[in-house]
Amino acid sequence: MSVTQPSERPLSDSSVVTAITRRVDSYMEMVDQARQAKTLRAKEGELLDQFERYTADILDRYSPPSRRGRESLVFTGIYRAWDPSLPEEDRRRALITALMAADVESRGPLRLTRAQNKRLADIFEKIGRECRSEGLFQHAELAFDHAAGIYLLLGDNIARDRCLYARSRERQRARKFGWEKIRLTAAWMLCGYGYKPYLLLAWVIAQLVVFTACVAIALGGDIMENLYLCMVNYLDPHDADDLSGAAKILLVVESYFSLVSISVFFALLVHRWFRI
Repeated sequence: MSVTQPSERPLSDSSVVTAITRRVDSYMEMVDQARQAKTLRAKEGELLDQFERYTADILDRYSPPSRRGRESLVFTGIYRAWDPSLPEEDRRRALITALMAADVESRGPLRLTRAQNKRLADIFEKIGRECRSEGLFQHAELAFDHAAGIYLLLGDNIARDRCLYARSRERQRARKFGWEKIRLTAAWMLCGYGYKPYLLLAWVIAQLVVFTACVAIALGGDIMENLYLCMVNYLDPHDADDLSGAAKILLVVESYFSLVSISVFFALLVHRWFRI
């Protein structure tokens, strides 16, 4: 992939809009070619490498004025250009243009105020959601990652966790079937990649139901007694010498499941509550 050769003069706020538009035109040609060839999923990482080169080229020559409005963002007009009612091709072009403009603005030489950073994080989140709906999962991952970074600067841990969860979700969607996708899928189902620890409680309940049913089959007797036995053993494994061999094995297996599940649950809960 070749990078468009820019002129050597510095870019001001006005000329950088033209530079972004030209690079997005070139970039969208590559995106459309990959889409038509049905190789977008496989080549999206390579496309993002080219996206980074375009952005870096603009940043190298971006020379904004020493002052800007305390509340407004430089490329507000670009962010507002995206409209869901636009034709499909124009809608994707406006979306990628907004992503590149936001990337340039967030990494530009001028420091942003808290209000500007908050607005930019909201914009990155919106771009991430729209990229997801367009099937651009790695682009969405990039947008959510930028949003999470800004929320870290703002000290908004709840919003940051939301964006990190969304980033992990897009990473899972973008992966081809294999060990990494299986690992991410399991982490999503079990605890929301660690950002939703309370999901583990649902799995604990499911484990209790399964082991109670199995012990009931192995031992027979009253279901409530078997439920009590499994609940006590789940929290505090105890000696089961007076039980049958099958029941012993089930309670030992349950003990290992409980050890892992409870340990992971409390580790994630402490991290979420105290940000260790």
